[in-house]
Amino acid sequence: MRDVGRCIAVYPDARKIMLGRQGRLLLSTVVPPLVLSALGIWKRGSRVGSKIGNIGVLVVWLILGIWGVLILPWVIFLIVRKPIVQVNEQGISYRMPPFFSPFISTLALPWEQIAALYVERAGQGDEHMLCVLPRDVDAFLEGVHWLNLPLMSLCLTGFGAPVAIPAGLLPLTVEELHAQICHQFQEQFERYAISAHELRMFPSIEPVETPGIDASLGSF
Repeated sequence: MRDVGRCIAVYPDARKIMLGRQGRLLLSTVVPPLVLSALGIWKRGSRVGSKIGNIGVLVVWLILGIWGVLILPWVIFLIVRKPIVQVNEQGISYRMPPFFSPFISTLALPWEQIAALYVERAGQGDEHMLCVLPRDVDAFLEGVHWLNLPLMSLCLTGFGAPVAIPAGLLPLTVEELHAQICHQFQEQFERYAISAHELRMFPSIEPVETPGIDASLGSF
């Protein structure tokens, strides 16, 4: 994370991502067909082994083709050195990872269009989300690529905001990032009457208590 003057730039944590849910999902799609192929090669002298080997090779090529389409955007996302979250005097931008689509989209919300910025817990798990609620949700969603709408709808239903940034993508906790943003851009929060807590507009789970803003927080 970089804190330069009036700009906060947070870069994705590649190690944290690969050891998290996304990395486990990618491994789960490629390991089984590789094991099947290895078993077929090992037992290729038998009729059963030959069938397993042939099926394994076909499955491997199929899975690797699909896996390549899914993994390439993630490779680009992790290799290209760009902030995943950027906050400045104009507003907040979020570089969305390719969850539901092979496209990497950047969402930009000016301060005057933000109603609330708060922390929410993801279901019954331990992962927390940094949520950004626009003042006009319908107008915001109209400008979003249609492939990203399923994820936005899930976030809106589960967290009360269409933009929910997972802590698993960041090198710091969302509580720390939330406190840093609130502290450094307090003027914008006051000018545009932005809430630092959840505005209960949609059914959601119980919110996690957001820690108070510590005036000693300068940079991480």
